[in-house]
Amino acid sequence: MAEDGLRGRLYGMLLPADELAEPPEDVPEPLPGLHLVMALAGDEGLDEASLNALGEPEEQWELAFQNLSGMPVGKHEVVHADKGGTYHVMTGPNAFTASRVLVLDDVARQLTGQPIPAAGALFSIPDKFHVLLHPIEGGTVLTALAAMAEDTAALFSASESRLSPHIYWWREGESEQLTRINGQSLTFAFPEEFRTMLGDIPEPVDDPVGFRRHHYHFVHSVMREASEQYGPSLLANTDPGELTGILEKTWRDVGEDLPAGERLPSDGLRGNLIELADNRLLLITLPEPEAAAEAYYAAMVQPYGSSSTRFFTLEYAVDPITHEPGAILGEWTPQGHHLHFADMSTEIGDFIRGIATLLTVAPGTTTQPKRRGLFRRR
Repeated sequence: MAEDGLRGRLYGMLLPADELAEPPEDVPEPLPGLHLVMALAGDEGLDEASLNALGEPEEQWELAFQNLSGMPVGKHEVVHADKGGTYHVMTGPNAFTASRVLVLDDVARQLTGQPIPAAGALFSIPDKFHVLLHPIEGGTVLTALAAMAEDTAALFSASESRLSPHIYWWREGESEQLTRINGQSLTFAFPEEFRTMLGDIPEPVDDPVGFRRHHYHFVHSVMREASEQYGPSLLANTDPGELTGILEKTWRDVGEDLPAGERLPSDGLRGNLIELADNRLLLITLPEPEAAAEAYYAAMVQPYGSSSTRFFTLEYAVDPITHEPGAILGEWTPQGHHLHFADMSTEIGDFIRGIATLLTVAPGTTTQPKRRGLFRRR
């Protein structure tokens, strides 16, 4: 094979382990379960002698990545998630398309005209022909994440060239997986650095319908941390008659750390101590949520016989396909945020029944949701 004919058709390519010609442990693994090989476009196999004529392995890989960077975009769509946030979908003409995440910074410039922001980007590669990308620039990242997760799962399930059902966070050339699949259940597992980033990014300027920081941080930071650090003591020593007043003061304290324009009233905020079978539960009703990831309810639960508490939320969500509002039941653990049920109503009784079901399984595991759809009508 002539060197000139080979030079323009050499690419890096991501493959699952079952498509490798070599044992997986002998092949680089840039993403969990996906391995990096050198491949040739076209029907011809890769001739070792011709490959060696291109130089040392480092030069071969440099050429392979240059060719990935120089590929045309193909079909480019911009998807607008409900309640704010957008992401890009690139559909390519060949099986090297998804492998372009190996040069994601170049892909982002082609799709958006801008480099990836300092906060990074979300991406997914459900199959060999698609890349989904969301540059993180404002408070709609969780909305985009939910919509991307739905579309990624659908593309992955329907494809015969599957790569990964997961969402990844790219920042400064490094990628971390944000989702897990247990059976048919989707699990979000956010590393601490990602959670910190969520608290630091600015609210969007052109599309201001992200979650409201006052609402979000009261639940997902302050109440979650209180549950982890002081949950059993709060359940044992809090006077039920004083609980709502304590929550209202904490809500005001959270607001004092925010600009005046971002502070929210505590209308509707209240707390109750209840018994759920033999489990003690501190139930928090929140002011009405308005955006994805804001919560209707939160609960600190001390399972019978346990010396610690578990923290659950029922969060506002919108089906990215039908745009119907609904709710998802999640649990925060020290390892991350785990989505358990995506087919929930916003009724308090459903939330409590969902918690009761989850208390029968170990923390950090998931049950299998109904498959009627991602969300259910309110």
